[in-house]
Amino acid sequence: MNSPALNLALSTGVAAGQLEAAKALLLEFSSIGIADVVSYNRIMNGFSKQNYGGRAIALLNEMCQMGVKPNVVTFNTAMDAATRSLLVVDAWKVLARMLEAGLAPDKITHTVLMKSLHCGATSEQLAVILELVQNATQGCDSSVCAEMFRIVIEAIAHVNDLDLAARANSYHTLFESHRKSVATGDWPLHS
Repeated sequence: MNSPALNLALSTGVAAGQLEAAKALLLEFSSIGIADVVSYNRIMNGFSKQNYGGRAIALLNEMCQMGVKPNVVTFNTAMDAATRSLLVVDAWKVLARMLEAGLAPDKITHTVLMKSLHCGATSEQLAVILELVQNATQGCDSSVCAEMFRIVIEAIAHVNDLDLAARANSYHTLFESHRKSVATGDWPLHS
C-alpha cells in the first residue's frame, strides 16, 4: 500500500464513523513509513469533527515524534479541534507551535482563533493567550501579529478586565513602535 491508497482508506474510515479503526490503521502504517502529513490530517480532521481537541493535539505530538512534519492544515485542524472542545488556551498554544515551526498563519487560522475567543474565554485564559501572542511576535510577520493582537484585544474588551486591557495595550503599543521602527530601518529586526 502507498500513501494515496492509505489516505483514501483513512478518509473512508473517518467518514464512516470508524475513527478508532482509522487511527489504528494510521499507526500501523506510520510504523513502516507509509503515512504522510495528509494521513495524519485525515485523522485529525475526524478528531476535530468529534470535538476531541485533546486527542487532536496528542496526534500532532505523535506525528512529530514519528518524523512527519506538520503543515498549515495540520496546525489549523488541531486549533479547530481544541476550539470545538473549548480548549481555548490550547488552541493558542498550537498557534505558538505553528509559528515556531516557521509556518505563517492564514485566513483559516485567524477564523479559528476568532472562534476560540468567541467561545467565552476567561480573563485568566486571555492573560495566557496575551503572553503567547507577545512571545509569538518575535520573528512573526508584522501584519499577522497585528491581527493576532487585534483579536485578543477585542476579546479582552468583552471580559471588562481593566488591568488585562492595560497590559494588552502596552504590549500592542510596544509592538507597533517596534514594527514602525523596523519598517523605517531605525530598529534592527533582532534587538
